[in-house]
Amino acid sequence: MEKETDIWALTRSLLKRALTGAELPDGTTERLTEDALQGILRLSVRYDLAHLVACALPELHGETAKAFETAKLKAFMRCEQQDYEFRRLADALEQAKIPFLPLKGVEMRDFYPEPWMRTGCDVDVMLHEADIDRAVELLLPALQAKPHGRTPHDVSIQTVGGVHIELHYRGFEQNRGGKAGEVLRDVWTHAHSVSGGMRYALDGEAFYLYHIAHMAKHFEVGGCGVRPFLDLWLLDRNLPTDTEKTKKLLSESGLLKFAETCGALARVWLEDEPHTELTVALERYILRGGMYGDIANMVAVQQTKNGGKWRYIRYRLFLPYDSIKNQYPVLKKHKWLTPVMQVRRWAKMVTDGRMRRTASELRCLREDAGGREQVETLLRELELQ
Repeated sequence: MEKETDIWALTRSLLKRALTGAELPDGTTERLTEDALQGILRLSVRYDLAHLVACALPELHGETAKAFETAKLKAFMRCEQQDYEFRRLADALEQAKIPFLPLKGVEMRDFYPEPWMRTGCDVDVMLHEADIDRAVELLLPALQAKPHGRTPHDVSIQTVGGVHIELHYRGFEQNRGGKAGEVLRDVWTHAHSVSGGMRYALDGEAFYLYHIAHMAKHFEVGGCGVRPFLDLWLLDRNLPTDTEKTKKLLSESGLLKFAETCGALARVWLEDEPHTELTVALERYILRGGMYGDIANMVAVQQTKNGGKWRYIRYRLFLPYDSIKNQYPVLKKHKWLTPVMQVRRWAKMVTDGRMRRTASELRCLREDAGGREQVETLLRELELQ
């Protein structure tokens, strides 16, 4: 049976072939036994990459090979369904004269060999905050959708076909955007109209920064998965930007070193560039975190950022005002209600299951499951502290 590191090496070769058309290394096909394919399938499903791997597999037979073909078909159907709902959303907003700015996967698909190869969980669109209520009122009947939640930075709706749409009205959550949140606070100043209509697109430099900042946000809560690195590799080769302007924005956001290292790791995976100690450490963190992040990773990062175990515990129990006010906007006008909202938050944590996650975090603190020293070194090297 192939070792876990060998499974990842095989998976990397297949991802490289899917995105670049490169030939598989000699002997790869012989190594694709049923056991190896099962390992690759488990790994690629974990990162939502099975459909990409399927594109690169030689003609094989067996149950696992069929599973890969099924993943490819599902990815194609998911993309078609999301694209259909996005077109309906765009038509409705155009007719209502509501400016909108597609984000993330909607725009990233054009950089892949085929649009359906860039999967995503949601359709993300930015609106002006002043338009958000009117847009929701318009889109619920237009898309046969129902409300799916509201936060201080977006409103979620879900169409009758099951497509989840996030209508953002702030570029970043105020408590997680960091310096990038300040640079892109008014994201519309970095956008331009497409063909004079209501659809807008980010300037190349801002789009690049937004992608890196989104990676960094997820990185700090446990991991961002493999796909953003594939996105980054494609952006580096296909997105028209002014290099110096991009570096300036990244530097102002405190993300230049992070961006450069992520780009280097993407080249390790897709161009066989040699590893460095830093890319090895970054790869280890990313692969441990899975697609949506790992509690142990997140605890190690946040413990480092909050100055140790006890300060982290205090942070988790008593959110700072700048954080809790985003959960309870009433505090922006009535700060004196903060203790009341802390108690309300604790009660909600019990009812919605978050208390169990908090218990898992405390276990990680006790066991140091995320390897705080290694993570602290990684954050320092990436200049994310």
